[in-house]
This record gives sequence, structure tokens and C-alpha cells, in this order.
Amino acid sequence: MMSLPIEDLTDSNLKSVISFVHSATGITIPEHKKTMIQRRLSPRLKFHSLTSYSDYLKLVKSDSEEMVQFINMVTTNETNFFRTERVWEYFECTFLPSFLEMNPGKTLKVWSAAASTGEEGYSIGMCCEDFKRRQSTSFDYSVLGTDISSRVIDLATSGRYSGRNIDNIKKKSIDRFNRFFNKVGDQHIVSSILRSKVSFATHNLFNTLKSDELFDIVFLRNVLIYFSTEDQKKVIHHLIKKMAPGAILVVGESESLSNLNTELEFISPLIYRKRV
Repeated sequence: MMSLPIEDLTDSNLKSVISFVHSATGITIPEHKKTMIQRRLSPRLKFHSLTSYSDYLKLVKSDSEEMVQFINMVTTNETNFFRTERVWEYFECTFLPSFLEMNPGKTLKVWSAAASTGEEGYSIGMCCEDFKRRQSTSFDYSVLGTDISSRVIDLATSGRYSGRNIDNIKKKSIDRFNRFFNKVGDQHIVSSILRSKVSFATHNLFNTLKSDELFDIVFLRNVLIYFSTEDQKKVIHHLIKKMAPGAILVVGESESLSNLNTELEFISPLIYRKRV
């Protein structure tokens, strides 16, 4: 049987989708992204043999499994290894030596709070492994990567990469590529040492992370730009709860916390510290 064509996304339904995306994820999608929304959601309508977006929204609101699929479809996931060079220079050359000097014997706890497909978390792991190799004293670490999308968390956990991601890290550091990746078929999988130190879980930034750990440094990059000022405050509030006194927060290049009046003090562009 030939499936019926999907109705166009009306302005009214567009507003309903945008409103629901915001209530579910905190992300504010502008109305000019209508084509993108249709492109991402239409496969789910076809899967359920639905022809209208209003019917699909009713399904999402009543079906927790479809809610997961909906979130997977509407969230943006774009990243690469060692994105923004100065962030990694700070982490390797300033933060790690300072942390070890001030906390000898303590395990470093790192949170990649918008982990996407895992490149940031594994980049952190590579930096820590290389720092560890250079030390005469003991140094240990653990990295937690979280994201609202279960789809990208599954990809991150697999540690398998190909295409542009692999080309990118080859260009940035062929040495690290050779040491931390193993070829499996037409893909490359991160080394077992990294996968033993870097773990992933789904998490909504509008909730407080369910973990007893307090983190020494949190990466939350290129996410706050999708939130309103009020929602940014909510997210930062939840992050601060899980940051140790004096812990560092790293944000994205287009992001600033200067107007949020938080417990964080400005250290340098992109870098904030939780007041002790």
C-alpha cells in the first residue's frame, strides 16, 4: 500500500514543535529552521505512518520511547577532536600541571557535559594520558561524558570513528592518532586505555547530575548559545552543584557568563572558576 504524503508543517504546528522542543530540552529553535525541523522529523512520521505533525506531537507526548527518538532527531550534534586549540593548550599546559601540584595523589574528575559523539571526552583522555606519561609522580583521572541524546551516547560509547573525524585528528596530531586509535575494517576505534577511563551516559542539563562525584573541571562548550538567558542560569546552577570548590568551567567561543550573576569568576576568555 502506498503511504499517504506528509502534510506540510504549518506555522501553528511549527510553533507547537518549537515550544515542545524547548520544554523537553531547553533548546530554543528559531522559526527560520522550519525546513531543518521537517527534514529531521519526517522520517519518524513515515515510520509511524502518520501524515500530520500535530498527530506526531501527540504520539511523542504519550510515548516515552518515541520521546527519546524525538530528542535524538531535534538536537544538534556537531563536534570534532581537539576543537578550539587554545582550550587544549590551557588544559594541558596550565590546568593539569596546576591540578597535580595542588592535589598530589588525587584522581582528577572531568565532566564533558555536552559530549555529543564523544570526541571531546576522548580528547580529554588523550591529553591526560600524555600528561601522565610525562610525570614522575602518580597521576590518575576519569572522564564522564553526558548528552541528552541517547543516539550520540551510543556512538560515543562505541568509540568508533571514520571520515572527517579521523582526517581531523590526523591533521592535528598524527602521533596521537597512531597511539590512540586502532583500525577495524573501514573505521578506527579508540584504544582500550581510553575507553577504560572515559565513560558516557544520557543526561538532561536541566536536571542535577545523579552522581556523588564533584568534578574538578567541566567542559560545556557551544551549548549555552541555544538557550535563553533564564535557561542558561538554570543550566549553570545545576552544573555548579556538581563542581568542586575552585573547579573550572570551560565554555564555547561564542559564550559568556558575564551577565548571569553566578558563583563563577572569570579567569580568561572561555575559562571560569567556581569561587571557593
